[in-house]
Amino acid sequence: MRKFNVTDEVVELDHDERMKLAQFLATRIVETYSGDVLFVGVYGSVARNEDKEFSDLELIVITKKKIPNWLFIYKHIVVLIHSITYEDAVKSLSNPDDPWWFGWVGSILYCEKLYGSDNLLKKLKECVNSISGEDYREAAAKRLIWMLEFLNQIRNAYYERDLYSAISSALYFRNVAGEFVALLNETHYRSHVFRSLEEARNFKKLPKHFFQLMRALGVSNDLETIHKSALELWKNSVQIAKENNINIECYSSFNEIKL
Repeated sequence: MRKFNVTDEVVELDHDERMKLAQFLATRIVETYSGDVLFVGVYGSVARNEDKEFSDLELIVITKKKIPNWLFIYKHIVVLIHSITYEDAVKSLSNPDDPWWFGWVGSILYCEKLYGSDNLLKKLKECVNSISGEDYREAAAKRLIWMLEFLNQIRNAYYERDLYSAISSALYFRNVAGEFVALLNETHYRSHVFRSLEEARNFKKLPKHFFQLMRALGVSNDLETIHKSALELWKNSVQIAKENNINIECYSSFNEIKL
């Protein structure tokens, strides 16, 4: 391993060079862990052929038993190799309540295969396709609770006149709101929720003024706008949740709490 030198000349990689690197890494992983590796794929912007000069390279490795993850730099490009056992992949993909569910769906279902069986990928896709409407509703309810968590952080920042904290919390609030909307429609995004709002334009169920409010939360540096937009999006999300029989665990006395 060579120590990183910030004065090194920046070398830009094109798509073909990233794919060559991905294939090299896949081959090396298969050789090193031989019988334990079931599947290797590249995901993210490279898999979608949307990578730019400084886009990272992300690989997913599905195995029989746990192997390491890797995070390193190659010619000023960040490389992430994430591994997961097949058993854990099945559990995670089958459970939209998993906080990392969107990430797993995006990395596994929409990867480009470098090594392994198409049949394995088909089985994993079936895990997502078999999720029930009730499971989606329960997961959406949990995302609403997290929306309230980040809304309350925005409220605290607003009353303390802390713009920096409000902007930071608004980004998390926006991310969870995007996940809530996808779950409400019993679906997911092909890429990260921050980049996937265009996909939501095809959703049939959306809180009122969803895109306008999400846009304000994403770009505003005005404390009043952030606070007002978050409150309105929360109110509208709760309303559409009620219309779709999504119930949140909410108590007003000790005796009501069920554990």
